[in-house]
This record gives sequence, C-alpha cells and structure tokens, in this order.
Amino acid sequence: SSQPYRKVTPDCLNKAHDHLMNGIKKLTPPLTKARAKNSPIEIEALSTQLYGIHHKLINVCLKLADIHLQNYFSSNLLQSLRMAARMLRDATTLVEPRDIFDFSKDATDNSRLY
Repeated sequence: SSQPYRKVTPDCLNKAHDHLMNGIKKLTPPLTKARAKNSPIEIEALSTQLYGIHHKLINVCLKLADIHLQNYFSSNLLQSLRMAARMLRDATTLVEPRDIFDFSKDATDNSRLY
C-alpha cells in the first residue's frame, strides 16, 4: 500500500492538521455529554468518528515529520512526532471504554466480537 498523503505539500498538510484538530475540538464536548448521560449509541458513534479523525491526524503528523526529516528541520520534526504520539495516546483512550483491551476475560467469550 502507498503512504498516505505522499504527494501533498507541507502547507496543505498543515491546513489539514488545523481542520482535523478543529473537528476533534467540536466532537469532544458531545462525547463528554454522551458519557455523562451513559448513552451507548451516542458514545459509540462519536468515539468512532473521533477515532477516524485521530487516525487521519496521525498520518498527517507522520508525513509532516517525514518531510521535516528530509529537510533537516529538527524542531519541526520533534513537534510533529510529539503531536503524532499525543494523537496515538488520545486514540487509544477512545477505544478503552469499550473493553477492547480487556484481556482478563475468558478467551472463549465471543460476546465482545459483536
């Protein structure tokens, strides 16, 4: 498979980064409210959307890091890598409430697959 955003300019990647961050900022408060109301359908829908945005943002940050590495912009490289790491951390918190990482359950329990 090809690398995402391989032909996109750094300016466009920075713009995409800003738009994706804006999407995260807009969807986070409704997710917090859905969790407070304990609404599983809303939580699932919002978490899925946020996870997708985080995934795209991670790819954008990693591509920016790649560009900065090729051009020896070390401060920008570190900033992009830190942002990608933060997005990975945030993305994992979106799936934690769904018990996806709960390996303490019996391995024969298939209820988590659906």
